[in-house]
Amino acid sequence: MASLMMTLKMMSADIPDEASLAVPFIGTKLGSDGSIKDGNIASLLLNLMHALLQAVPEKK
Repeated sequence: MASLMMTLKMMSADIPDEASLAVPFIGTKLGSDGSIKDGNIASLLLNLMHALLQAVPEKK
């Protein structure tokens, strides 16, 4: 993930710290259908999505 962030930042991407999340052992936190089994991870993802939305400038 660190190399992706470095690449994006080299391309002038402005990614807030709140818009990145490293989840260790992600496979243990997902159901077989891809659903999120861990409520804490779901909450962190919602916060991440909110931070991303706030970082995107409004198109006028």
